[in-house]
Amino acid sequence: MQRALIIGCGYTGVALVKKLQARGISVSATSLTGGHLDGLHLGQADLYRPETLNFEGADHSVVYYLVSTLTRQYDDRNKTHLRPLEAALTALDRHSISGLIYLSSTSVYGDQHGGWVDEQTPAAPSSPWGQMRLDLERRVSAYGAQRGLPACIVRSPEIYGPRRGPVARLQEGYALRYPRRYTNRIHVEDLSEVLAVLGERLDQELLLASDGNPAIAEEVYQYAALLLGMAEVPRSQQEIQDPNRLGLARDSKRCRNDKLLDWLGQPLKYPSFKEGLPHTL
Repeated sequence: MQRALIIGCGYTGVALVKKLQARGISVSATSLTGGHLDGLHLGQADLYRPETLNFEGADHSVVYYLVSTLTRQYDDRNKTHLRPLEAALTALDRHSISGLIYLSSTSVYGDQHGGWVDEQTPAAPSSPWGQMRLDLERRVSAYGAQRGLPACIVRSPEIYGPRRGPVARLQEGYALRYPRRYTNRIHVEDLSEVLAVLGERLDQELLLASDGNPAIAEEVYQYAALLLGMAEVPRSQQEIQDPNRLGLARDSKRCRNDKLLDWLGQPLKYPSFKEGLPHTL
């Protein structure tokens, strides 16, 4: 890989840019508003206005689609959540790209009642967001098949790091709900490394990118509170009403990363929240 284009360059995208540039890879990136982010120039790309899209630098690039689900409610009739991706793919049709990588979510597995999941586990979304993510995955895979391109799906659990994750939430006044469930996560430094390596190899159709050390949510937030010098984790008795957040809040599963580590050929920098959370302060 000599060139990369990042569509939807936000929190993870900025970390990925640094990984790619350190490898000597030329990077271009876009966001909804454009401008600059951590010293990086971002081209403006409004995926709801396909006529404005012009992905300069896409030729001979590995394209990373890091746009999160943009539609809050799942509309099975109109598939409105697919429109931004379809707009991006249509614009990419004008270019000769090297491959396509989509950052998806472990929400596609749904609630597994604390059971283990890996790349072989069938998707079974239990939230509208999870279903939307699965739809997007399938469209990316179909696009790769249509154009004869490598198309890679990376399923990630919660992405945490500086200014994001349990520590940041407690600092902002977060109150814990539904504590007795298994949660999974990966530090943004590890995820960006996985994405960078995948861009170089383009040899996996599906990777589950987790640190492989699931934990009960309450345990994670208790540790975050300890790091912040808080006596206890605030609790909320308020019920979640939004069907997306409700589904995600109740999902309980444990993500394996055996395949990821074997493929990566190196350990993660932050193999669990106990190593990673202190580096988010």
